[in-house]
Amino acid sequence: MRSYIISNALAVLCTVLLASNVVSYQQNGSYLRRNERSVDMNKERILSKGKGSNSSKVPKSKGKGGKGSSKAPKSGKKGNGSSKSPYSKVGKGGKGSSKAPKSSSKSTKSSKSSKSSKSPKSYKCSKKGKGHGCTPVSSPSAPNAPTEQKVPTSSPVTTPITFLPTITPILSCTELSKVQKTNIIKQFLLEITSSDVLNDNTSAQFEAAKFMYEQDLPCPTVIERTSVKQRFSLAALYYSTEGNNWNFCGENNGECNGHDFFLSESSECDWYGITCEDGQITKIDFEPIGGENVGIRGSLPDEIFLLPKLLELKLEFETTSLEDRGNLGGFLPATIGQAPNLKTIDLDKHQLKGPIPTELYNAATLREIDLDNNFLTGSITNDIAKLVDLSFFTVGNNPFDESPIPAAFGNLPNLRVLGLNDANLIGAVPNTFANLDGLRFIDLSGNQLSGSIDFIDSWSKIESLTIDNNNFSGPIPVSLWTKPSLSSIILSENGFNGQIPAEIGNLTELKTLLLVNTGLSGLIPQEINNLTSLEILYLQGDFTGEISQTLCNSNKIKKIVISSGITCPQNCCNTI
Repeated sequence: MRSYIISNALAVLCTVLLASNVVSYQQNGSYLRRNERSVDMNKERILSKGKGSNSSKVPKSKGKGGKGSSKAPKSGKKGNGSSKSPYSKVGKGGKGSSKAPKSSSKSTKSSKSSKSSKSPKSYKCSKKGKGHGCTPVSSPSAPNAPTEQKVPTSSPVTTPITFLPTITPILSCTELSKVQKTNIIKQFLLEITSSDVLNDNTSAQFEAAKFMYEQDLPCPTVIERTSVKQRFSLAALYYSTEGNNWNFCGENNGECNGHDFFLSESSECDWYGITCEDGQITKIDFEPIGGENVGIRGSLPDEIFLLPKLLELKLEFETTSLEDRGNLGGFLPATIGQAPNLKTIDLDKHQLKGPIPTELYNAATLREIDLDNNFLTGSITNDIAKLVDLSFFTVGNNPFDESPIPAAFGNLPNLRVLGLNDANLIGAVPNTFANLDGLRFIDLSGNQLSGSIDFIDSWSKIESLTIDNNNFSGPIPVSLWTKPSLSSIILSENGFNGQIPAEIGNLTELKTLLLVNTGLSGLIPQEINNLTSLEILYLQGDFTGEISQTLCNSNKIKKIVISSGITCPQNCCNTI
């Protein structure tokens, strides 16, 4: 009986409170109507001012932002540059990076999250004195009072309370305590990472979260979901790749050749290697400075592929040495499959290990993949066909498991560059390769591929054909020697038969011709001396014939290496 009385009393109390809000609203309306009758000039302006005097200071929601979005409060007078917030600083020049991160009022994710149970509370903040304390406030009253709840006459039940929609403001840091700010930031971080990882004090994410809670600016102008998650993801990349030991642009070595170093107080869009458009990260490209690589090591964090507008990730270790590699290791994160807009990934010349994650094939927007020169294992699967926009795919010089070339490559109509060299591939090249009529560069060298190379017949735009060090056999299709777009042919160390035909003279753009131990033999045609663009020529095998003085005198020729059966003018060729 006592709980019955209490529940009824609570219901009546809620009704009274709501009714009082309605009365207040109606009184304010009467006051405005009286003002309206007393004003003779500029009626609409004064009416608007009168209404504004009774409105709350919660920013109004914007039409496109959903119920939970709102305009960011203005920072003060025009030209006031006193704010040092990274969130208000204009992004660096470059592709579309001139705008600072916008308010989340246009973010679909932001508007949805305001409806969830984990969204931050509304706060009422006192601005009197030096301390701006903030306390949670209840939902605002609606213009019309809800229907009065009836008192139950039968068995006691809990009276439901209808919560009206709230307008969640974007809160100024001056209105938040440190604990409140930390809780809001943590809520945002849990949208892209797990609490277990955040709480693991050995993880890069733990260090990144600590940076966000403690080391990042203690009072950003606006706590904004997108920028919080971006700064955290970049901080996770920094700690995961041992940023404190980078060669430059790290927190401990502020020299950055005109860039802002990582984890600085400036906008993350101004940090080294970062490009933004409309305040959102679109490109991460760690280019060398002064010929020196930044020196990343460690591994990639999962969160880096969850940046919603990221288009390019380029962390290639640039070097002219075939032996040198960077120190980025670990596994390629499976979260790459969740990257909604990723088009390019370049992680060439590092030490990535493990198989290519199957999730990669779910990143349907990918166009360029460069994973050359790593320690990847496993095999390439037919799921490659899911990447219908793929134009560039190179995974050469990786110790993959022994496997055939997937026939699904033939279902990639946009493929222009294919690098599968030294990838432990076996068997014949699939007949579906004949479908790749737009292919321009292909490297299948250093495998155990066999059979004919008739698949090249339909490649009308091919510019570079590199298939040396395999077990290809049979005659070379005549069509090879009639493709004027060819600039490089490397067929060495195979088991072909036949001769070099006179049609080779059609290759007027040919710069590199390597025919070393191909299985071809016989007289070399005189037409080979008409290749005026030729720079490098290797003819080694059971060949006979003559290299002309005309070819030797060409200002483009750099090197000619021939077998002993071929004659050549003095000081022109190297004979082996």
